[in-house]
Amino acid sequence: MRSPGSLARQRPSFARAAIAALSAGLAALGGMGAASAQELGHDAALRMAAERNLSLLVTNLERRRLQLVADTARRPYLPEIGVESAVKETRTRPGQAIETAATATYTSPYGQAVNAAAVIGSGVAGSVESNRTLQIEVAQSILRGGPYPGGAADLQQADLDAKIGREVFKDQLNQLLSRADRAYWDLAIAKEEVEIKRRSRDRAKTQYDETRENIRRGLLAPGEIHIVEENLVGFDDLLNRAEENLLLARSALARMLNLPALAAVGASSPVDAAGVAEPSETEALAAVASKNPSVVAAKLGLERAKVGISADVRAALPKLDVFGRAQYGSGRDEFGTPIVTIDPQVQLFLGLRLSVPLYWGPDLARVQRARVEHAQRSAVLQDTEASALSAVHEAAVRIHARRLRLDLASRLVDLGQKKLDVEREKYKSGLSTLADVVRFQRDLDSAYSNALRAKVDVLTAHTDLLLARGDLYEALHVVVK
Repeated sequence: MRSPGSLARQRPSFARAAIAALSAGLAALGGMGAASAQELGHDAALRMAAERNLSLLVTNLERRRLQLVADTARRPYLPEIGVESAVKETRTRPGQAIETAATATYTSPYGQAVNAAAVIGSGVAGSVESNRTLQIEVAQSILRGGPYPGGAADLQQADLDAKIGREVFKDQLNQLLSRADRAYWDLAIAKEEVEIKRRSRDRAKTQYDETRENIRRGLLAPGEIHIVEENLVGFDDLLNRAEENLLLARSALARMLNLPALAAVGASSPVDAAGVAEPSETEALAAVASKNPSVVAAKLGLERAKVGISADVRAALPKLDVFGRAQYGSGRDEFGTPIVTIDPQVQLFLGLRLSVPLYWGPDLARVQRARVEHAQRSAVLQDTEASALSAVHEAAVRIHARRLRLDLASRLVDLGQKKLDVEREKYKSGLSTLADVVRFQRDLDSAYSNALRAKVDVLTAHTDLLLARGDLYEALHVVVK
């Protein structure tokens, strides 16, 4: 029968075995389909996200819808022709007459209107009735609905809506590329973390085996095994967590690329920040006004509100139109009597039309509403510009600070390796303890992880700067048509 002490000593082995089994299960799950793994470079993965992501597709379809709305807004200003034909009964003589009317109309966005109508009638089945009528009228709105300012406001606003939709799509594209960038580097760092933790676990396993052999030979006290076994269990646990993070990072990137959840996606680009140049903050700040989609959309929104003020002011004015009309008519009635309008059968009209609302309350409210919207858009533009400039400045600060931290993290890796080498030599000479060696091993493992994350921090900070500038998609050679 085993003593309680022997059972207590075996508990770490049970824990280590359980963690190792779970780690092996995760590794097997992560290896499913490894033979057909799709290794993607950084830029290729982000471009694939721009092409395949469904949420971006929805935004692109909305942009297309707004463009079609702008095209639809031109429908009231297209020329239109019409034809009408009818048979009518004559009242005094048995018979019928056929009357055909043709019309042509056109209204411009700036208040011009042209209307033409031609009517031809001829009797049939015993009727002698006939008529010929032609009327042409040209009108020009002077106040309400008149020429610019305020003319074609609906078309201008529809076009501006389409342009705003394009900028919103660019902004969503940049946001997606930023998220895809983080997801890609999360996958890359998870992959590197697995390798780091596996090397550390293997080193701890070798140390455990050596310590057990030295205990068997009587070179070490039996209690030393607990130190290295605890170290091995700890690294098994870290490896298990790293493999879990790898699977989750792979799933997150696959989702962003609109790939199946179990797709074996790999990150082939190395985590290397050496090629990232520190950009000029001054140039980045200057580029915000023309490149940042949020700022450009806010400017277009302000312009749209300004057009709306002019349109609503014009709509609140009395309606005053000047018009001219030419009218010609001739023919015979159902008794055969000739019909002549005037000699020489042409009538000319020139006049004014005026209509005034009895109450201006709704019109004045509409104008005031347009001015309030303009004030809102102006405030939105100022806030958007301030936010974009602040984001550029903060990204520049982060890049500079993270570069310094990357240098420090790299130095700590070198120092950690040297400290471990020295401690091992001291341990071999009997000047150090096994616990110190284990502690330095863990410090080195943490230093490797910190240096890896410091590299990713520099890469993501550079992406954040391009996002704040607004030309992230251009940097990745993604074309927005």
